[in-house]
Amino acid sequence: MKNGFGGFHVGALVRSEDQELFACHFADHHNFQFHRALPDQKIAWNPCPIAELRMGILRDMFIAISQHPSRDTIPYSFHSSGLRFSSEGEWLSTGEPGEGVTCASFLMAVFKSCSVPFLLESTWPPPTEREEKLRKAHAVMHLAAVASPEHAQAAETAPFCARFKPEEVAVGVGLMHPPDGMSYDVILPHANDARTVIEGIDPEEA
Repeated sequence: MKNGFGGFHVGALVRSEDQELFACHFADHHNFQFHRALPDQKIAWNPCPIAELRMGILRDMFIAISQHPSRDTIPYSFHSSGLRFSSEGEWLSTGEPGEGVTCASFLMAVFKSCSVPFLLESTWPPPTEREEKLRKAHAVMHLAAVASPEHAQAAETAPFCARFKPEEVAVGVGLMHPPDGMSYDVILPHANDARTVIEGIDPEEA
């Protein structure tokens, strides 16, 4: 879905055992969201074609995260290397200053925690100098308003991993992927198509 800032936001639609549909997503610093999906929410969705057993494991993980106290301590940052969740849904910090997730890398961490990687992360290009500057500026302006000064400063200076865009994650979960995940060159054309489709959606008509 569009995030209102010229970009996109990605999350998961989770169906509970009693068939209720929930939206699960990382909205912002210390702001994990798990709520009933509203029928008028303007979203584009992509089904995840994995085995029913693994789908159940993923569903249980999202629900476990929503019920664990650590859900309100997950930080926002572009430095997300190694972030995972325990089987009880606890966010497992690596202890690295400035670590955290975006909406996209949050979903990647959930899938990896369930042993279902869908992107082959090593094939993603490193951030360009321009991306580094934009991310640092974003860390300064955004995190200064929502996070502690210590986290904002650490997130600004922490080494950035490759950028995984929301549309790349969204199409990645919808492809039949090999055990190690899909490579960047396979995902890119699908992600570009998805971006074109979403950008063409009129929010008043969606």
